[in-house]
Amino acid sequence: MLKIANESSEVVEEFRHTLSEFNYNAKEVQRISGTTENKIFAILIKIDHTLLKATALESILKREEIVPPPFSDHNSCRMDKLYHNDGVFW
Repeated sequence: MLKIANESSEVVEEFRHTLSEFNYNAKEVQRISGTTENKIFAILIKIDHTLLKATALESILKREEIVPPPFSDHNSCRMDKLYHNDGVFW
């Protein structure tokens, strides 16, 4: 009976250790994915800003008005929509 109790205790301890490792790894994945999400968000904003500048420059060089305008004020640009909607365009 003592042998079974000792073996059970070892199995329980191994299981506890495995769960502890799993918990640590899950938290690490969560941290990394949050960092990655922030980096992707910043990259999207940079790309969108670059496209806006390229469109403006093309409009200036061709001396043509952009129709429709990309935005009417600072609250309706795509970057603001991204910021206020967790990175989701409408």
